[in-house]
Amino acid sequence: CEVLNAFLNDREYVAGDTLTVADFAIHTTICVPVEIKMPIDFYQLPGSPPCRAVALTAAALDIEMNFKQVNLMNGEHLKPEFLKINPQHTIPTIDDNGFRLWESRAIMTYLADQYGKNDTLYPKDLKKRAIVNQRLYFDMCSLYKSFMDYYYPIIFMKAVKDQAKYENIGTALSF
Repeated sequence: CEVLNAFLNDREYVAGDTLTVADFAIHTTICVPVEIKMPIDFYQLPGSPPCRAVALTAAALDIEMNFKQVNLMNGEHLKPEFLKINPQHTIPTIDDNGFRLWESRAIMTYLADQYGKNDTLYPKDLKKRAIVNQRLYFDMCSLYKSFMDYYYPIIFMKAVKDQAKYENIGTALSF
């Protein structure tokens, strides 16, 4: 802390030749964090693959998340309080101290860029990043889409199983 160093004026301790309680008091007063980060509010549904992907990314980055479960079956995502946070009423959604973002892949890449101590999860090298992005888009547009086309009607609309949609999952997996 620059202020503390100036106060010490090339001495090791603030009140003499040894460490005293004055050192603790002055250090903690002068070196107060400028900004106290609150945990990121994470609006999610635990069983959702996109929500789990965000949770895994946050855990890998050692980010503190404030998990807020959104019950889609009860329409919590359509309530005015949630629509103020995310007008597209989708999960996952985060609120990072006023910065609101939804869509799992956008959230994961934001977290990696914003909080990553290195670039292993989301490389800065453009060619490596392009491969990661390609896999993210493949997951979203092919793999995850085929899973949701099959499972969403069964889970949310009590539809009967559709064999053709089920076979599309196998097609998405066979490349």
